[in-house]
Amino acid sequence: AAGRVYFKNRLMNFNNAKEAIEHGFALITEERKANGLFLKCDLTFNTTIANLNQYKTGMALSNPKMVKATNKEIKIMHTKCMGPDDMITSLSGGNQQKVIIGRWLLTEPDVLLLDEPTSGLDPVVRDEVLDLLYDFMQDENHAILLSSHITSDLDKIADEITFIHKGEVLLSEPDEHEPFRKTDIVSFGCQGHFIGEGISGYLHAAAYLTQLLRLDGSAHTHLVM
Repeated sequence: AAGRVYFKNRLMNFNNAKEAIEHGFALITEERKANGLFLKCDLTFNTTIANLNQYKTGMALSNPKMVKATNKEIKIMHTKCMGPDDMITSLSGGNQQKVIIGRWLLTEPDVLLLDEPTSGLDPVVRDEVLDLLYDFMQDENHAILLSSHITSDLDKIADEITFIHKGEVLLSEPDEHEPFRKTDIVSFGCQGHFIGEGISGYLHAAAYLTQLLRLDGSAHTHLVM
């Protein structure tokens, strides 16, 4: 896939994840344990690691600030645990996913990229995660790009659904229940592999797909906020 992503009238061309975060992007990967969690650390570390500058007192990190932020996210995300000192491995898969989502929401992103965020979760936790994403997109300045093979998830929250097979778009149309709003959520139901890997791959995929969806009707591909 090829294309360009313009965000707030600027071409996005990141060299690393730090630059993407600074520009309001956040990525939640499919493989929680391999790419999303620090398995030898507690909830506090796993919750605050992406936003450490917010918890400094002078040059040093403030553990009380980190614990306070973690407790707040536990309440917001309804994470089932004993407290912020729990090891991340003591949580169920669904609650681990809540910790990851809470971590990235703490960075206050404008664009949230998610690869199979509800895969492997039980139906109750899956609905809780979808509710969290729905709450996030109520801010008209937020957008979500979501890849999922679970069509029921897409039916619940998607304004626009695009099905892809082996890199080819098979179907792209608005959800029949509600008109597509480009500041809400765009869901990509993917068969096979999502285009690209990592943050740059996602941006290339977003560029390619938003060009097909013609979000802003121009010759270039934009994520317009």
